[in-house]
Amino acid sequence: MSDCNKYIKTLHKSKVGYVARHVCENKIILSFGNIFCTISEKGFINLCAALNEISNDIENRINDMIDGEKVILSTPVKYINLTFSQDEFYAVQDLLEQAKLSLEIEKHFSLS
Repeated sequence: MSDCNKYIKTLHKSKVGYVARHVCENKIILSFGNIFCTISEKGFINLCAALNEISNDIENRINDMIDGEKVILSTPVKYINLTFSQDEFYAVQDLLEQAKLSLEIEKHFSLS
């Protein structure tokens, strides 16, 4: 195990998952449901913006699927999309927004 793994700082944790920052690599770690990924800080900010955009038009973003009504979130990987019930979507959006606030506060006070 690398010494760098010791430098993972939790930005926010909730019942749906967590968001952390890998200090050495300056990457954001996302974990919710069965999703685990690492993205750049810019990618994280863009993801938050995309979720906010979807949230503002949620009525038009709900799709009927075999397992119920879902919000579909496209990913940069062709043919891979994430699906959420409306409640799941709002829970993940809240998780990411709270983490984004923590990141902004951390940057503002230079607590890295």
